[in-house]
Amino acid sequence: MTKVIVDRTRQRKVRGVLKEQFITVPIRKNGAVIQRLKLRRIIFRSDDGSQYVFMTNNFTLPATQIATIYKNCVLIAQLLMVVIRKKASTKKSFSNMITVIRLHLMSYVELLYFIKDTYKAWRKANDVSIAFSP
Repeated sequence: MTKVIVDRTRQRKVRGVLKEQFITVPIRKNGAVIQRLKLRRIIFRSDDGSQYVFMTNNFTLPATQIATIYKNCVLIAQLLMVVIRKKASTKKSFSNMITVIRLHLMSYVELLYFIKDTYKAWRKANDVSIAFSP
């Protein structure tokens, strides 16, 4: 269970940082809490009204700067995925490509080959041969 240690709620904010909290999150091993991880949770509302929740272990930077860093990292990741999609010359939709990559982050496959033909690349990386018997 998450515990809130400090809660800095901003009153009547239309945009920007709505809430900043210092929290602890349990780390469990075999169902028992062995440690509590200290984090900072920032709730941010963008200009278009979308609300985002950011988690960080950085307790020194201002909350608005943390939100800006997250925003910029997401933009960089999206641009990289557009470049990879173009280079792989795949017909997969952007969202399908992202989903496939997200589901196989821990698989050892060549990224461009994986994007071009996901099934074949996965089978090759895992040395899977399908044998059908009558």
